[in-house]
Amino acid sequence: MEKIEFRDNLPLRIVEDLLARRKGKDFSDVLILLPNKRPAYYIIRILQDRLKTPFFPPHILSIDEFVEQTAIKVRPGFSRAGDLDRVWILFNIARRAGLFSDCTFHHFFIWGLRISDIIDELVLEEVDEKKLKNLPSGPVPEEVGALVLKLGEVKRKFFEELGRTGFTTRGMDFLCVADAIGKAIMLDEFNLIYVAGFFAPTRIEQRILDYILGLEKTVNFVQEEWRGWNFRNIFLHSGFDLHSQIKRVGEILQERLDPVNTAVVLPEADGLIPLLSMVVSGLGKEYNITMGYPLYRTPAYALLDGVMKFQETKVEEGYYAKDYISILMHPYVKNLVLEDGKEARAIIYSIKRKIEKEWNRAFISIEAIEKYFPEITEVHRYFIREMESVKTFGHLGVCFENILSFVLLRSPAGGYPFAGEIFEMFFKVFREMQESVFSSEEMQKEDIFDLFRYYVRNERVPFNGIPLGGLQILGVLETRNLSFEKVVVIDVQEGIIPSVDKYDPVLPTIVREFLGLPTYREREKVFRHHFMSLVNTAKEVHLIYRSGQKEGRSRFVEEILWEKEQEQKRILSKEAVKQVNFRVETIARVPPPLKKDSRTLQLLKNMNFSPSAIDRYLSCPARFYYDSILELEEKRDIALEPDSGKIGSCIHKILQRFYKPFEGKKVILKEEDEQILLNLVERCIREDFGEIRGDVYLLYKIAEYRLKNFFDNEKTRENWKILYTEKEYNNVSFPLPGLGRDVVLKGIIDRVDQRDGRIYIVDYKTGEIKKPNKKIKQALYDRKEIKAKIKSFQLPVYLYIYSRQNSISSWEDLNAEFYSLKDNKEDFLFSDEEDREKMEEVFLPSLASLLAEIFNPDIDFERDNEDEHYCEYCPYSGLCR
Repeated sequence: MEKIEFRDNLPLRIVEDLLARRKGKDFSDVLILLPNKRPAYYIIRILQDRLKTPFFPPHILSIDEFVEQTAIKVRPGFSRAGDLDRVWILFNIARRAGLFSDCTFHHFFIWGLRISDIIDELVLEEVDEKKLKNLPSGPVPEEVGALVLKLGEVKRKFFEELGRTGFTTRGMDFLCVADAIGKAIMLDEFNLIYVAGFFAPTRIEQRILDYILGLEKTVNFVQEEWRGWNFRNIFLHSGFDLHSQIKRVGEILQERLDPVNTAVVLPEADGLIPLLSMVVSGLGKEYNITMGYPLYRTPAYALLDGVMKFQETKVEEGYYAKDYISILMHPYVKNLVLEDGKEARAIIYSIKRKIEKEWNRAFISIEAIEKYFPEITEVHRYFIREMESVKTFGHLGVCFENILSFVLLRSPAGGYPFAGEIFEMFFKVFREMQESVFSSEEMQKEDIFDLFRYYVRNERVPFNGIPLGGLQILGVLETRNLSFEKVVVIDVQEGIIPSVDKYDPVLPTIVREFLGLPTYREREKVFRHHFMSLVNTAKEVHLIYRSGQKEGRSRFVEEILWEKEQEQKRILSKEAVKQVNFRVETIARVPPPLKKDSRTLQLLKNMNFSPSAIDRYLSCPARFYYDSILELEEKRDIALEPDSGKIGSCIHKILQRFYKPFEGKKVILKEEDEQILLNLVERCIREDFGEIRGDVYLLYKIAEYRLKNFFDNEKTRENWKILYTEKEYNNVSFPLPGLGRDVVLKGIIDRVDQRDGRIYIVDYKTGEIKKPNKKIKQALYDRKEIKAKIKSFQLPVYLYIYSRQNSISSWEDLNAEFYSLKDNKEDFLFSDEEDREKMEEVFLPSLASLLAEIFNPDIDFERDNEDEHYCEYCPYSGLCR
């Protein structure tokens, strides 16, 4: 074996070495083995450019292609199990082992995908079977934890059943080849072998590679690990949302664009369509897309999902009119040509008008519509009638195949951008549904629909990017072992770059370390290596991130800035990052200021201020005005999925009902109380969200898991009693000396405890917690500064209200906390005795300042758009444009 170190452009280095060794045009006895497929296309293109005559190409395979092809030779007659088949087999094994006994297949599916991947990973990392018999426990849901304890047994039976049915998995194929190579597989047909670009392979990959690298005819191309960033070639940019980032990409590409040697990298698929429409369409250059696009984001999926929702919302009175109109108004449907040659559009608008204007009712009869509009009967047959009889997953595949075939035959949908790739992928999915081992198993229709949704959510439309001409648009994974002169990357945010999830819901870090499996640290190391290779080998790199995001810019950006500062020996100011700016004339008109007239001031004087209203003003005075002064209501459609506000209310209701019997008593929680709590979880979720399936089932399992953890934490408390639950207070005076009058406060406190002689105000939180900064030492008088440092007056106001209503003059025996049900963590307002002084020195004066501002007629209700996320979900955002 000969080892060659390379720094950049692996495809070019391989071709240069190959042509130095071979002078002819026949390379058919050469094998080039790569970690991923994409560099193969570049190797062939470079050979074409260099030779300029026909030639016999080398065999270029990714390690996965090599293993899959070789496994077929070693074990003919076996085929890879698809996701549906392997999860179904695993589900039945789990059920026979007494696991997931209360779980239907569609509920198990997501877990099954992850568990089957982990079983393969055990093989790929050659984990000792003995270790599977004595696994440490970790924080996972109960059903998953029970399976993990039997993982060795489940793995053995899983592989036995797969072998019996003629199926393999990726892990089984790798094991088969690793055991056969050097015995049944000798690679004698190749006289020259390249092994190139591998970094941190799995143990079983390394075993295969060790044999190949032990051959004298093998050349090993190795890239050393990067020690730092090539920061002199890196330019940093900051946008405020996705579209501003795309705008900056367009500006960068206008400067000296060499399309073939330029790559735009999209870590997230949601940037693809804006990039094509806003930038690429105006460049007048060819382009190439190499990335996977989520199948569930396509128009075809939106149509199929609408067809399923239509069936799900059917009641005795008929079908839900809104869902029916939604199907008809889909572009694929309203552009259909009907049997008689007429366009469907005019008939569909007539139907819509009749339902909305004449009938004006929530539910409709399909027969009644066909009576007035018989031309629509054929559409009903495909989209409604055939769907009514679905009882199996295979039958659903047939119905969906008929729907999309009808759409392709009778509408211009086939001519839409990327329609070929999208429809091809859907027909592949439908074929897998019909050929799955459980295709004829009868299930509840709703369960079949949810299974389809879960299945499609994991599928991607593969844009393979062949041929290689034009601007290269790639996902992050597709850039491995490639080099470009100019690289532009968007969404360089923490959590995206690097895209490594620290939490494994099946095998927590402690278990992965025990088994010797890669943890998030090793995965981040691999991501870092490939990203640094992409960035450090380019002559010009532009990294663009969104400012003001919760997750912040990537740690890689921080490292690059730090290395720049080390070289320049100074702290870099804002000039190190170029901000994206829009010209003033392109911005929509600024709405008029929200003044405080006499009527508004009178409404303020009569108002009782809750902590939520005060925090609303703190975040955005305009939102406070719309919500609390004008009392506008958000337009509400019929909600088919639980929203975050309703979820929070449901959790509060569960805990109020659970603790209500303990009011005024010393609390000692017993084991049987846990079941009482879990029964309340199911009952309250059914009350608020209806039948527990689909998204509601996922909500139920998450709530059950989090409240179990909550109960375990509460059970450890000693010497405490609950004074009140959901205690409502009204008409609490708060003096504002500058105004010569009091402001009236009100509030509902989730829970009041007495612990070791102290009173604790408890506020449950199911989402984000805004907690005052501990370092504040003095009162604040500017709203934006208060917003940045105090963040929320919720706990101080609750403490004030409670102390006044109970005639408590000292803060010494009072405290307040946010109880995060998401993280099972308690955040206290006061962490030591000195903190209590802040009530009089910081919180109350700052609160008085903010309330005085609300009443100040010279200060308008300002629109605060600093927090993009807050504005995005504001129900009144349309009034600020």
